[in-house]
Amino acid sequence: MKNEDEEGLVLEYLKDLIFYDEGFVYGEDCDYSYEDIFSIKYSATAIKNSVASTTYETYLCLHMSDGFQIKIDQERSFFGINEKKKAEAVMRASAIFHEVTFTNRMERYEKQLKTKSFVSWGQYQFAEKGEFFKNYELLFNLRDKDVKKSLDVFSFQVSKKSKSLKESFFNFWKGHEAIDISIDRDCFLYFMKNYLGLTWKDEVVKEKKKPRRSEFFEAVIILGAKVCKADGRVDAVEIKTFKTYFGIDEKSFPGSEDIFRRAATSVEGIQEPAQKIYALFEGQQEPLEHIIIGLIQIAAADGVITNEERQIIENVCRVFQFPSYEIERLFLLFESIRQEKKGASNSNFSYQTRTQYLKILGLGANAKHDEVKVAYKELVRKHHPDILLAQGIPIERIKDSEEILKTINAAYNWLSNDANNKKRAAS
Repeated sequence: MKNEDEEGLVLEYLKDLIFYDEGFVYGEDCDYSYEDIFSIKYSATAIKNSVASTTYETYLCLHMSDGFQIKIDQERSFFGINEKKKAEAVMRASAIFHEVTFTNRMERYEKQLKTKSFVSWGQYQFAEKGEFFKNYELLFNLRDKDVKKSLDVFSFQVSKKSKSLKESFFNFWKGHEAIDISIDRDCFLYFMKNYLGLTWKDEVVKEKKKPRRSEFFEAVIILGAKVCKADGRVDAVEIKTFKTYFGIDEKSFPGSEDIFRRAATSVEGIQEPAQKIYALFEGQQEPLEHIIIGLIQIAAADGVITNEERQIIENVCRVFQFPSYEIERLFLLFESIRQEKKGASNSNFSYQTRTQYLKILGLGANAKHDEVKVAYKELVRKHHPDILLAQGIPIERIKDSEEILKTINAAYNWLSNDANNKKRAAS
């Protein structure tokens, strides 16, 4: 639910919707818990009206456990201005809702499977052994070799091959079915993969998340405390930066102050919490990078990053298995973000600046512009808010990805301008 001290995540073109770590607000200060979302219906269409005109329509409806429905409406404007972006905003909201509620929704389907021996999608029922029903009448078994199965964006098509002309006529109405899976499509794919062994190329199937909030918070608190202590004293501004960046305080995580106080008595003992975080994220680099950026911000909160603070952060990076050039890239990334906030700019084309920007993109000094383009696109994809959310980054921290993306964009734009200037000079 909404925490009065918590700054929520607002998507562009969806100003009435605010995401928090435990719940969301939509409309006139009506807040809801993610746990109360029973199912999610989402669909989208793009209708081409003419050569230069396309109409985008999205539908997102949250079915709550008490029977109430919350429809998230796409913003409208005259002459279809920014209509595509407004449709994409609803798509992003759908992705967030699907991600944070997936485990709870899937567990409801599994509970239904356990108690009734089938799960339902509309008027259709699926059993664990492959039996396929319509209004509880058995049609056929999905595992039969003569049953054809195909997946569209929002529907699941099944048909059974006919062995005779008579059966072909019979199957015209009984052997061809299109199941609407716009409700809980992610759960449908999970059920098909994990219970019937059916998968489709290019379809990503979610996995249920393990409970790890407490483990993550405790490990991050310990690392933050060690960084605060590294220069010999724990500064109030460092504590404030820690709470702001990671969104952890006594209200959001009872007992956090005691954990922090005990951890801040020494700088020893970063190995165990760092290894725990690495294991929780299974080595996924992007969320680990966000943690390192947070630790660097804490170290720099009092105006300077000391050698002792840098050493602790570098040791955490090594536990995360970041190579030396990646560690340097993260410190450069942070410094660029800080300079951007100060309003500093690098207008002169210098070799030193070019080298720094290449390092921010993870490239060496001799990288060609084609390599720059590839590295840039990959970093933008990895730091997309939806990807980070899927990897377990708390919702309120996704806002920090925007600062990282700004810096990545600035590096790419600078390098692109540099390349264009060299081309003009050579021609």
